[in-house]
Amino acid sequence: MTTRQFYGLLTCIKVEENKFRLTLHDGDHLYSIFISDDPKNYQVAKICASLICRFYNIEIEFEKQPYQFAAIHLTKICILQLQVYNSKNSIDDIKPLNLETVTRFVKSGNEEVTNIIKYLIDLDQDSTESFSFDEIPFALPEDFVLVIDSLKSNELSFLSRESSGFNGQVKSEIDDEYFDTAQSSVSQIQRPATSSAFETFRNVERNLSKKRKLSEIVTSPAPIVAKSSVFIDAPLGEVHSITGTIAGTYPSDFKDLSDLKDTILRLYIIPREWETEAERQILIPNSNCIEVLILDASEIHKFFGRLVNDSQSFREVISSTEFFIRLERAKLQLENSFHTFYWTFQTVNISGQSQNTSIQNLDPSSSFMPSRNLLSSSTESIPPTSFKPQQSTPNKNDRKNPSRIDPLIQFKDLVLNESEIKYVTMMGLLVSCSFEHKSFAKLIFTDFTKNNVTQNFLFDRFLIDYNNKIDIDEGFRVVMYLNQFEKFEKSIIEAYGYEIKKMFINDNENLTHKGIICKLSLKVKMFNGKLNAILRECSLIRNEGIQNLKIDEKLQLESIHKQILERIPQRALVWNFHSYAICVPLVKQSNETITLKYETQVTPDEIHINESLDSDDDFDTISQLEDYEVRSHLDVTRNINQYNNEKLVKGDDFNELNLANPKDNIVYEIDCQIMNIKYNMSYLSILVTNDFVTNNFIDPTRMLRIDITNVDNLKQLLDIQISETQLTDIIKDKSNPIIAKIDDLINESVVLRIKRKLVQLSLNSKLAIWNPYTCTSNKHIVDQYSENVQVSNVITVKKEQ
Repeated sequence: MTTRQFYGLLTCIKVEENKFRLTLHDGDHLYSIFISDDPKNYQVAKICASLICRFYNIEIEFEKQPYQFAAIHLTKICILQLQVYNSKNSIDDIKPLNLETVTRFVKSGNEEVTNIIKYLIDLDQDSTESFSFDEIPFALPEDFVLVIDSLKSNELSFLSRESSGFNGQVKSEIDDEYFDTAQSSVSQIQRPATSSAFETFRNVERNLSKKRKLSEIVTSPAPIVAKSSVFIDAPLGEVHSITGTIAGTYPSDFKDLSDLKDTILRLYIIPREWETEAERQILIPNSNCIEVLILDASEIHKFFGRLVNDSQSFREVISSTEFFIRLERAKLQLENSFHTFYWTFQTVNISGQSQNTSIQNLDPSSSFMPSRNLLSSSTESIPPTSFKPQQSTPNKNDRKNPSRIDPLIQFKDLVLNESEIKYVTMMGLLVSCSFEHKSFAKLIFTDFTKNNVTQNFLFDRFLIDYNNKIDIDEGFRVVMYLNQFEKFEKSIIEAYGYEIKKMFINDNENLTHKGIICKLSLKVKMFNGKLNAILRECSLIRNEGIQNLKIDEKLQLESIHKQILERIPQRALVWNFHSYAICVPLVKQSNETITLKYETQVTPDEIHINESLDSDDDFDTISQLEDYEVRSHLDVTRNINQYNNEKLVKGDDFNELNLANPKDNIVYEIDCQIMNIKYNMSYLSILVTNDFVTNNFIDPTRMLRIDITNVDNLKQLLDIQISETQLTDIIKDKSNPIIAKIDDLINESVVLRIKRKLVQLSLNSKLAIWNPYTCTSNKHIVDQYSENVQVSNVITVKKEQ
């Protein structure tokens, strides 16, 4: 019985129902290895998995099930060598390789191992990926580092990216979702005499399932739990296998496929496990259904057959039919080199004609390394809004001032679930800064509030005096990539006269003797059970800039100033007075004591209260501010005296807006930038974001699509009179001057008012989209951004400070 070699990078270990699954990446695809699919062999599988973990110093709680150690490759480079039977596609042997052995394999021309290392190099050089060789928390062997450098400079370019061994064979030989299982018992495990504590385990029952062509791990059928987070925030290249129905398309009516030329067709899939009559009635994309885009109408024939020629024939095909579908996360190209992600079809089969008849999805928490070739995105299909362009054109590559959009919180208010991602604004005193990694800086901040969230250690956490330390739960650690750090350090040099590295005293990395206070725009999530905070923008708050802050920012800043006076001894402040006076309004009294120079004064102009507000609003009287605490969220709901008693809500969280229910009867005001306008068959789709755009990537969770579905929408959008009565007449005539006016909106920063609208997809289903909303009956709307915004009908133009 012949065997072949297979090499894989270990990315995840999962234990569930006494079964062990290893996730491996061969540089092109993801694979799942099931060690003993029979619970009777649990002890054997546990020994095998335990020895692998021991070899790589990985701690696994085997008795805690379900348990998962995810993203192993971010902290350890673990490459396994497997011996696979050709006939049974089961595992004969598995052993871990140390980096010295990996280095030797690469030098000797082993294409499979080299392919894996090249894949890691690609991830290391991709700023959107979390992997970095510099983040590996132990010293890499010198020879291994030299091999990486050689591959980067193509000095080992004779090594091919294509594998001629197992990888090439598996693509053509494997048709089953799972390989055959080699039956075995404990007595069948053989361990040869070798110096290694773990060298080989033979004939342990294993299933090796190939991650299909575009990196899909097929697992046992299980319902998808976190619907919206799984699909809205899915990474590039992720693949899901789903059994479900197609509820309809948008646009829902087309007489011929040629009508869809230059139109993005949106399809809405309801997985079997999500299907309920109530959910089918009102569809909210990526909440109770999955939105898939077809960019080219010719793909309809590819996936649904040549009998589909119009919307009627398409409805006949999908009506009451259950499909087995593979979806792939792909890249959607937008205007001016921007891009985002969307879902596209990989395969579509009628359920029952496929080998799979139930949802088999890739757990997002175990998919860490999508194939380089897979990019996808969902951009065409969200509702309309109306607005006027901003007077001064913003930088098309930057979404300015994300901290004006993200909710302002204190460290104590930060609460995160395991799979949750939040965008927040915080303030803090810069405690320390480390440059041990070449691609980013690590910074410690404190606002003197406490949070028991698990995070990495706080280095050099003292306040000027080494014996005067903040508590371990009193600071937060953030990462700032160098391109952002360079901008931040320019402001530091301007204020203090020299760069941060020259501020360090002795051999520590503490900076509290400088009194640097910053406003931080952060992307935060939990990663491997610890806080992962990415600093997207960092602004130095100098004394002369305090007057430009909003009232809640001033109050939070004052709290930090007061804590500085309480926590740092007077003698230390006197000694460092000139540095601290840059960001803290200090006064040195005649008796050499230090005091604050100001008291925060809250005025009606700063709050801008509307007399018509109900008494239960957030700011109903000035007196309430006497006990005002810094608020952790700025979504302030205000009543509008309208005929239909609708509410106006400041829509800061686009992720929540994407899931908004049309039954809520709410008008949302959003501060955003227009990134893309798509002319479809009979409507316009406008993509807006409130994100700070980096690397030309627009995060789908920070993006809304607004549909202009009629001429009235367009009038509100452009604030002009339009003689045409049909929107299609304008869209078809590319020479129409209105088209130029529409195109001029791209990259403009605007304030829009939008509302959910329902459009009919089929007899039983309606789709929730966004439409513009005119609010002309009330001219006195309370707005926390009133100092920076002028209000018009639907859109207001921001004044840049």
